[in-house]
Amino acid sequence: MEENLSNQQKGIDDAPDAMYNAFESDEEMLKFYLTMNRFVNPITYNLEKTAVERLEDLHKTLAMFGELTGSIGTHSYNGVDNMIKGFGLYMTRSEISINSRYEKSTLAAYHFQFLFHLAENRAYAKRLSGMYNSHICKVHYLIRKLEADADSHE
Repeated sequence: MEENLSNQQKGIDDAPDAMYNAFESDEEMLKFYLTMNRFVNPITYNLEKTAVERLEDLHKTLAMFGELTGSIGTHSYNGVDNMIKGFGLYMTRSEISINSRYEKSTLAAYHFQFLFHLAENRAYAKRLSGMYNSHICKVHYLIRKLEADADSHE
C-alpha cells in the first residue's frame, strides 16, 4: 500500500484520477478515513474491530448522510404552493375554533418555513451529497484494497 496512488489506482471503479489527488498514498488515505470514523462513529472504538470493519461502519454512515443530502438536493418543491392553498381552505372551515386556527397556523408556518429553507438550499445539499459520494467511493476502494491484501497474505 506504499505505492503512489496516481500510479496504482488507474481504472478502479472507473473513477477519475483527480478523485485521489488529495492523498499521497493509500496509507495516508487509510489513516485519514480511520480518523474520520473515530469522529463520526466514536462509540465503535469501544469495541475490538479491524480496520475493514471500521471502514465498513464509516461507509454505512456516509451512505446514510449522502442519501439524506441527495434526497434534499434532488427533491422537487413545486407542490408547496398547493399545500398552502389546501391549508388555507382547511382553515376557512367554520367548525374550527379561533384558538385551534391560531395554533394550527403557527404550526403550519413553522413547517412551511422549514420547507422553504430546504428549497432555498437545494444547491448546497447537492454539493454536500457529491462530497459524501466522493468519500464513499474512496472508503469503498480502501475496503476492497484491504480485503484483497488480506486474501493475498493467506
